[in-house]
Amino acid sequence: MNSIFSTLLGCSIAICCFLACQQTTPTNSTEKKTTSNATPRLLTERDTIPIDTFYHWTQNWQANQRQWMQNNSINYFSMPCIDLIEALEEKPASTHFYIGLQSTGTETVAHLLLVGADANGRDLLGNGYHVFDVTKACPPSCYDVSTKIKK
Repeated sequence: MNSIFSTLLGCSIAICCFLACQQTTPTNSTEKKTTSNATPRLLTERDTIPIDTFYHWTQNWQANQRQWMQNNSINYFSMPCIDLIEALEEKPASTHFYIGLQSTGTETVAHLLLVGADANGRDLLGNGYHVFDVTKACPPSCYDVSTKIKK
């Protein structure tokens, strides 16, 4: 189960990165940028979460991932390519993708969190760097229920 999840996650990230590289980046920081079939967004807009939330969600995943995975599944995470571009605009040496669990009282939702890393592999948190939470997990937020993975 873990190797299938890792393979799917890796493929999804690679596809999104490829698509993100196909986008044109505006030269003016107040200029709107768009992706195909997307609403224009300002460069200053960020889909981020506070560092405290990042720590809380990732610690929740570490403590509860096995129990959560017994009752839930993740087919994929959806991430707008424009958000990958915004993360790369912070010029990290590499990136780390973390899984976090957000408990909302009645349900627990999985998130894929994107963090830049320096050349030594240390997370870049604070000091102008952001934790990007721009994902939607499937389920429950599936684009098309007919696109199930077949063995």
